Amino acid sequence: MSVSEADKVSEPAGGTRGSRGKLSPEGRRRDSRRRPLILVLAVVFFFGPAAAALSGYRAQQIENRPLTKFPSIHDGWKALPEFGVWATDHLAGRKQAVAANTQVAQHVFREPPSDTGPAKAGGYPQVIQGRDGWLFLGDDISVRCKSAANQSDIVARMKKLSDIVTKSGRKFLIMIAPDKTSVYPQYLPKSYLGQACARLYTDRFWSAFDKNPTPGYVDARTPLINQAKTSPTPLYRRKDSHWDLEGISIEAQLLGTALDPALQSGTHVVDEGTYSPIGDLTYLLGQPQKDPLPAKVLVRDGVTLSPGSDLTLQRNKLTHVRHTSTGAPLYQPKTLILGDSFTDTSKKYVSQYFADLTLLHNRSSITNVANAMIGQQTVIVQMAERLAITGNNLLLSDAALRQIAAILSAHPVK
Repeated sequence: MSVSEADKVSEPAGGTRGSRGKLSPEGRRRDSRRRPLILVLAVVFFFGPAAAALSGYRAQQIENRPLTKFPSIHDGWKALPEFGVWATDHLAGRKQAVAANTQVAQHVFREPPSDTGPAKAGGYPQVIQGRDGWLFLGDDISVRCKSAANQSDIVARMKKLSDIVTKSGRKFLIMIAPDKTSVYPQYLPKSYLGQACARLYTDRFWSAFDKNPTPGYVDARTPLINQAKTSPTPLYRRKDSHWDLEGISIEAQLLGTALDPALQSGTHVVDEGTYSPIGDLTYLLGQPQKDPLPAKVLVRDGVTLSPGSDLTLQRNKLTHVRHTSTGAPLYQPKTLILGDSFTDTSKKYVSQYFADLTLLHNRSSITNVANAMIGQQTVIVQMAERLAITGNNLLLSDAALRQIAAILSAHPVK
């Protein structure tokens, strides 16, 4: 092979280079032709979200997390990477682009975007594709394997939160919503990234918790796991990360009984056929799909939602729900539920137990969380298992515990 032929073989696709690595005239011409295209793409990426917003477009949440907020100019250089994430989240057509990427991967290359779903940093997938069409949230596994928290310390913080609230004269309950990976491990793949470390972390946490249980703990994990082993109908959605109506009916009744066993009077589950929600995990795969499920609906006789009630669960904004009843008894003490996405899926049915209920997302600012407890007689905390057992919530931080203790001690319930 001649020297000239060897040079041609090793040329980069960007253009012909000279002996010293500089672009040849032909390469410079190709490079100059590309620059306008690169500039256009950059403008679309950085300014497209703002232009789309002005025209009325609103970004949609397609991942199991809130959309990234616009970074503050006061963040300095830290704002640059945050701006990139914001632009990605708010880029018009992102949802459609994810779907198109999946379609190309599956129908052109005959394979999914990755072996177990769209990959995240560190190799963990966003979605784990399990057996028989079951999907699982990748974070259920990755947060456990990445956590450097001490399980006994997290357990101690939960107990401290309980002690702070009860010391102020309020009733305190905490329910940890079990992850789908805990309830239906038999549908996970035979092997997957993080399999061993996630299981080990989980076992260590619950072992530590059993030795020092939090006062006011409502165990939904054990009943749901046990029921899932024998129930002919699923308790969680096959294509979603949350429980379905069957699971919600169990969870709601457990919570009602913990508040007051008498609340189960006039409470029963009605079979209303089927319903077909779109699974949140199918959005992450770029292929939104409905998931037909049995509609086992929790009903409380004679309970009516009062006009003006707001059943939304929001961050940093309190919403209020009131009920009246001509039949089933209602829990009368004013109650605050600090919940998350599991609460969001079950709030319509859980709220039927309360005469006066306030809702707030448990990832709200600590000041808002602490102030929300003022005037409440009962405080209920509900967290997804993956967040609770890794301490991945501001509610369990030292700063939060100090602030809540200070505010509640100044506003005791007498």
